[in-house]
Amino acid sequence: MDKPRVRFGWNLTVSMSDLERVPDLRPVLYVEKGRRWVADRELLMETFQGQSAEDLSEVDRRLQQMFPVTFWRTPRTVLRPALELLVGTGQLEVNRLPAALERLKPELWVESVAEGLRLTTSLSRFLGESGDEGGIRLYELDGGLLGVNLQRLRVAVVRLEGAWPGLFRRVGWEGVIFGEGEQDVLWDVVHEAQKWMDVHLPEGGEERPVRLQPALLLQMREGGELDSTLCLADSGGNLHFPGAGSRRVRLTTGGDGAGSGDEAGSVLLRDLEWEEGEAQRLSVELGLSGGRVLRDWVWRHVDAGEVQRIVQSSAALHGAGVLRVLWHRKSTVRMELLGRMTAQNVQVRVQRKRDWFGLDGVVQFGSRELSLREVLPGLSNEPVNGLIEVLPGQWALVEGEILRMLRRLHDVSLEVRGGLQLDPAAAPVVAELESASVAVGMDRQWQQCLQRLRDSRELDAELPGGFRGELRDYQLQGYRWLSRLAAWGIGCVLADDMGLGKTVQTLALLVARAADGPALIIAPTSLGFNWQRECERFAPGLRVVLYREADRESVAEGVGAGDVVICSYGLALRDVERLERREWHTLVLDEAQNVKNSNSKTAVAVRQLRADWRVALTGTPMENHLGELWSIFHVVAPGVLGAWEQFRRRFAQPIEREGSGERREALARVIAPFLLRRAKRDVLLELPERTEVNLLVELSAAERERYEQARRSAMAKLDE
Repeated sequence: MDKPRVRFGWNLTVSMSDLERVPDLRPVLYVEKGRRWVADRELLMETFQGQSAEDLSEVDRRLQQMFPVTFWRTPRTVLRPALELLVGTGQLEVNRLPAALERLKPELWVESVAEGLRLTTSLSRFLGESGDEGGIRLYELDGGLLGVNLQRLRVAVVRLEGAWPGLFRRVGWEGVIFGEGEQDVLWDVVHEAQKWMDVHLPEGGEERPVRLQPALLLQMREGGELDSTLCLADSGGNLHFPGAGSRRVRLTTGGDGAGSGDEAGSVLLRDLEWEEGEAQRLSVELGLSGGRVLRDWVWRHVDAGEVQRIVQSSAALHGAGVLRVLWHRKSTVRMELLGRMTAQNVQVRVQRKRDWFGLDGVVQFGSRELSLREVLPGLSNEPVNGLIEVLPGQWALVEGEILRMLRRLHDVSLEVRGGLQLDPAAAPVVAELESASVAVGMDRQWQQCLQRLRDSRELDAELPGGFRGELRDYQLQGYRWLSRLAAWGIGCVLADDMGLGKTVQTLALLVARAADGPALIIAPTSLGFNWQRECERFAPGLRVVLYREADRESVAEGVGAGDVVICSYGLALRDVERLERREWHTLVLDEAQNVKNSNSKTAVAVRQLRADWRVALTGTPMENHLGELWSIFHVVAPGVLGAWEQFRRRFAQPIEREGSGERREALARVIAPFLLRRAKRDVLLELPERTEVNLLVELSAAERERYEQARRSAMAKLDE
């Protein structure tokens, strides 16, 4: 690139009389005379803005873009960044004399002197002393501080935020000395400053070598970008860049981080070489180098996948105690990372509590222990960058399989009396956790529940000898499904479409269970005789009792093994006190939509009946809303869906009001073992061919006459 045809310097005009007036920065035109560049004159900014960009150096072009076209004095917002651009160029003058310009790191020094402890800053140490009163000037700018030594012609800018520019000005160029009784104030300043800048402490005294705790400071920005800062944390809560700053760190408060047990006033001697090596290793392991470098050990990550990987991997290292993860106070999302949740740090306990089973357990995150009751509700939250907010503001990395199983455990657990309760219907969920190597503690009663579940799963029931009929394949599957649930002892809903043979499947089961006790069938009045006929056809060995035709006062006490009592819903409501005297071996509810209103007298009465096992038959388990499904289950298997208020909160409201697909799928998983529904289209190949029969009926004379009258009347209307 050709050398610019003109050259510019930049003059910083510092008022000699007004100490508070912020200096003004103006361009100075240099012209070539012989082989030297000679200052010609200071230019108006309008003149400088009119220069062709081709005639300017790279720095001058950037300054041309930075300054407004017209201004009376240099804006405070422009002065600091403009001076930072000029660092290292040799173009700066102060009151038309060449000056040295530096950009300084914000640093503090504490040194022992005869009078006590002296506090100085990087700015005061660079500017040095001046023999003239007012020879050193300090000016606060936007985002920093400007210092000028007019005698030594030194200029420095420091980037500072918050209250720190004011502190640097108060320290001035001479520093501040703290006597014996004033040093607590100094150490308070040091403690706060160590969070933002390097602080150099005096040597001597008791020092303890320490390797500080690696830490990752994260800040989520509005656009989804993630800023990451790799640093070290001391036990006083201060953060340090790896390998940078003072080796000596003085604590003003004790802590429980690296250097646990250190008290206020302790001096830690950092291992800077180890810090840098460890930070380099962690930056590779965390994948931080894929982001855009903002400064040493600071990156910005834009890619969503990269953000997710960093958050997940840092959570895993946090849980392992290798890395401390912190969130910036300005982060749009602040996550206190608990660690990773796996099968190895989850414990579940189930034990008998009177007439129910209690569920508790713990999740161990390092030294922190959370109860299962605290954790389970939060696992329903949607993941953010692969993390689940298990408690407000507290996040964990949960492995996919354990997350799925614990969500199921939450869906089947019942909230009662300030704790969690399990119904025997939840046995498959607990068994799945056990098979996934989760530590499950249980008492003898729950072990018996699991054994009944295992035995029922292995059951492949054959049709009983007393059954007179042939079942289609899907009906045989339905019979075996009913048999397994009956052996397990959990009620169920057979919800096949009308016409697929719910009655015949149930009769096969009644025959198989007949020897162990009587059965009660509650059906609409119109279906009572149908049940009687079907029993006579398919189960002739059963003794059928029509409740309405029997001695209702004594029928409950008089029936036994092999007996089937058929009763209408109306009579069941009327005679509930008689029917509940007996514990029925099997209770069948046909057209169970009759109990879909849980508050109806019929539903309340049927729930009072005692039975070893219950089954509901209905082609429409839900017609209008989920409350109907809950009501039917509340009769045949109340532990499956729990109390109404909990069901409403967990499932009904999110599904019906909010359209939650996730809750719909969760409900389907909960009821799947206990509800069997086949539509005609599902078993179409097993249904017989449709048979068409044409019957010709001869009209009587009177019928023929009426038909002829109707025909003539219709023809007359057409003629009109």
